[in-house]
Amino acid sequence: MRHLLAVITVFLYHLTMASGAQAQLSNDGLDVGEAMILMKHLLKDLRRTADIDQQYSMWLRARETLDEIVDGLPRRERDYWKRRLEAAIDNDLREPAAVHTPDGVTFNLMEVRGKSFYWSDPVTAGNFVEYLNSNRVPQAAVETWVDLTNSPIDYDNETRKYTARRPATALKAVSYNGAAQFAKWLSRRQKQHCRLPGRDLVRLVGSEEITCWSSSKWKVDDLLRRENMRMFGVSFRTLVHRGEPVGELSEARYPDAEIRLITSIRAAKRFYLKQLQELQ
Repeated sequence: MRHLLAVITVFLYHLTMASGAQAQLSNDGLDVGEAMILMKHLLKDLRRTADIDQQYSMWLRARETLDEIVDGLPRRERDYWKRRLEAAIDNDLREPAAVHTPDGVTFNLMEVRGKSFYWSDPVTAGNFVEYLNSNRVPQAAVETWVDLTNSPIDYDNETRKYTARRPATALKAVSYNGAAQFAKWLSRRQKQHCRLPGRDLVRLVGSEEITCWSSSKWKVDDLLRRENMRMFGVSFRTLVHRGEPVGELSEARYPDAEIRLITSIRAAKRFYLKQLQELQ
């Protein structure tokens, strides 16, 4: 009887996939063996699925199935299925054209000179305000990162909260310190590595319109100048100003300086999985 149920489960799953719909079978009543058969076919068939949303949804369904039976599995079986799910992210799930973090930062897939990575739209005032409020950043610190008199960000002394008058507007005139702190916060919050791009990567993007901070330190060729900088505790960071790298103090606030971030393909896939999970 149990074998018959397993056969019926697999048959119904393939029937729904053949009709263009996702498998909607309930795991209620499935035993461990039947659940593993379902996971096996989900992971197998997602490789052949043309629709990217359907592909990611099938992966989520496989993980949900594992979550339901994981407590009843021996450790070796549990680790085996977890490895299969992780391997499917790297090897089987295709790269989405764009992903959005829950905090509203958008990353777009870039392929430049054989390199693939996800490059963000400019961080907006709304994104930055989310960071400031969630960390209760003192106004005195923010004033060293952003020129509040000319930015779309306001601070309320009574509530001690920041608001964005134009939340969708790209934040500009931000210092390296502000950009680096935002990148660290987003990485911690999303548990995925989001970072400032290196100077060479920014130049690979190739736009003369881009002005943003990079993760690169500025290398001073002059030995005497480098020694003086070391004595006085001064270090320069690299700002890519309209496509050209320049050395600047980390406190500098260029009027058109934005925050741009990069993240890995694996992180972007996880962001996309989270997007779909929130819609379901």
